[in-house]
Amino acid sequence: MRDDTLLPLGILILGAVAIMAFIAMRPWPVTSSSKPIKPGAYVVEILQGHPPAASEPVDRQGQITEIENGLTALVLIWAAAKVASGATSVLGALGLAGE
Repeated sequence: MRDDTLLPLGILILGAVAIMAFIAMRPWPVTSSSKPIKPGAYVVEILQGHPPAASEPVDRQGQITEIENGLTALVLIWAAAKVASGATSVLGALGLAGE
């Protein structure tokens, strides 16, 4: 299979990701009766070029703080692992690492 035959698939995937990102980054729109719009209808309206107006965002500061704390913990664990790996490499190069 030639690489240029995958170009249409790549463009399709890129377009799908762009639509998903657009949907994920906006507050979910609601209908005039205050019910959430269905995902299929939302995508169709976006593809037609008339995305519905976003609803008022819900206050999610508590959730945002929890997510930030979790991501900070993951970054700290990753950094500690990298530091430990680097220290082991340096000690091994100096012949100080025990076996």
